[in-house]
Amino acid sequence: MLIRPFFAPSSIVVRLSLALLLLVTPSILSLLISSWIANTSSGGAEAINIAGSLRKQAYLITATALAPADPLPGTHPKLDDVVLEFERRMYHPSLQNMIPRELNNPIRIHFNQIESRWKNEIRPSLERDDSLYASILLPSTHQYVSQIDQFVSELERAHENKLQSLIRFQWISLLIVLGVFTTTLLWAYRKLTYPIFKMAQVANQVQAGEYHVRVETPASGEIEILKTALNQMLDELETSYSELESRVAEKTAALEQNQTALQLRYRIKALLADHEPDQAIFDAVLKVLGEFIPLQNAAVCLTETNPRTIPVKSAFKLANNQQEGIRLGCLEQDCASCVEHSADQPKPTHKELVFPLLDSGITYGIMPLTLPDGVTLAPWQIQVLEDVSRNLGAALAGSRRKQSLHRLALFEERSVIARELHDSLAQALSYLKIQVLRLQSQINEKPDDAQATLQELREGLNAAYRQLRELLTTFRLQINQGGLSSALEATVKEFSERTGIAIQLANHLLGVELAAEEEIHVLQIVREALANVHHHAKASSANVHLAWIGNEIVVSICDDGQGLGPNPERAQHYGLSIMRDRARSLGGSVSLQANQPQGTQVLLRFIPSTPFSNQASSASDTTAQQTHQEN
Repeated sequence: MLIRPFFAPSSIVVRLSLALLLLVTPSILSLLISSWIANTSSGGAEAINIAGSLRKQAYLITATALAPADPLPGTHPKLDDVVLEFERRMYHPSLQNMIPRELNNPIRIHFNQIESRWKNEIRPSLERDDSLYASILLPSTHQYVSQIDQFVSELERAHENKLQSLIRFQWISLLIVLGVFTTTLLWAYRKLTYPIFKMAQVANQVQAGEYHVRVETPASGEIEILKTALNQMLDELETSYSELESRVAEKTAALEQNQTALQLRYRIKALLADHEPDQAIFDAVLKVLGEFIPLQNAAVCLTETNPRTIPVKSAFKLANNQQEGIRLGCLEQDCASCVEHSADQPKPTHKELVFPLLDSGITYGIMPLTLPDGVTLAPWQIQVLEDVSRNLGAALAGSRRKQSLHRLALFEERSVIARELHDSLAQALSYLKIQVLRLQSQINEKPDDAQATLQELREGLNAAYRQLRELLTTFRLQINQGGLSSALEATVKEFSERTGIAIQLANHLLGVELAAEEEIHVLQIVREALANVHHHAKASSANVHLAWIGNEIVVSICDDGQGLGPNPERAQHYGLSIMRDRARSLGGSVSLQANQPQGTQVLLRFIPSTPFSNQASSASDTTAQQTHQEN
């Protein structure tokens, strides 16, 4: 418990150093103690040998003392020498060093007994010379040797105790080293290897995309700092990854919304672009809206015109996807009640929404929607619905503009028919009416003049019939996709086949566009001129030439017939006046002149309303002049 606080704040290097120090310290102590024990045990064996030799020396003293007289001098050891040898061995320094100084030590006690008996009993008895001494010396020696044996045994036991202490201390040192080594290994595994292994596992999991994992293993020192830094880095990484995922999810949702909105707009644009807006188209639009958002009910209500200027009761329902048993909201009664709510801006939280069908500030109707319970539209869905309502309003506005244009075209066409009838057939009928009056007055009074008048009347009827057929042909005439060039070729072919006159067409207006009305008037003037060639010129050939000279379009119809008479206006009846009226409609003029060397030339000049480029005009002018000169 006292060591732990000392280790707790230490770094790994300090801990490893302390562990190595603890590992080395028992070895050093063991070496020192072993040296001390070895030093204290030095001479022990010699002392034991000397102590053991005292027994032999004691018997030698007894044998010498009890031995008979020496028959020859020097053959037996002397008693004094043997005694001195005994005392020398008993007080030998090696033996004395092994005898402790403590009085209660068993070795000291046995040595004191041996020494005391030697001094007080054995040595004094050797100086005596009687029979009693001789009889007790040997038994006394036996007892004295027994005491020496005990003394030697004590010495051996003391020496063995020192060796046993040295062995025990070696074992204790070994156990301490093993304990420190094992403790160091366990600590290194718990504090170093295991945390690093866990960090490696966390790193692998993070690499696999698991950013929520953390290092939970207890650690300390540099490993604790490393673990804390790694966990903080993972926290920041998880936060950044979460934010990135959120942003990616938001962008993905926005892209999906835009894609959905674009698909919806494209489908509705395609529906409105390919067909005139009618009930079927609006039903299809509401069906597409129902696939886009959950709708309980939806309708399209149209108004005659701007509801701000007329009563709202004029609104009527054109399309509806009503489901049975579902409340219709503002459409419960009629569309008029919904129109009254159209001024309110649609709110995403409202169950009933009304979108006005606007275009250029004019309301053409409304699109009321009813949402199911619990459904709330997002702002981007509201914006898409507003775009759809504007598209519907633009489609309705376009349809009404087309209707107006068709109505104007019909009025213009009726005006043209009335004018043609007035200029041709009506004048012919008026002329015939006058001729009938003349015939009535000449029948009885001037039969010959009546026959002439009757002949003129017949010719007038034929001319009127011909004009009627030509008018019918004119009213049926259309400029198809081939344009003026194709219509001129068809007209030339028709007259050539019908009249047998060789008619050549030279059209140098290729690449020059004229307005539709201009093409009609040019075609009609050419047809009228060719009709005059057929009926009055008695020609065998003719040619039609169109060119662009300067800033004018010049159309000439030439023939090789009998040429102009003294009264061309009379000869061609109303054809020339019709051509002049058409020329005035073009802002130009038409003239008749003699063709060289014979025949008649009808010349039409006008400035087209279609703008041309100067470069195209110059190129066309040059080509037209060359062609005209050639003709």
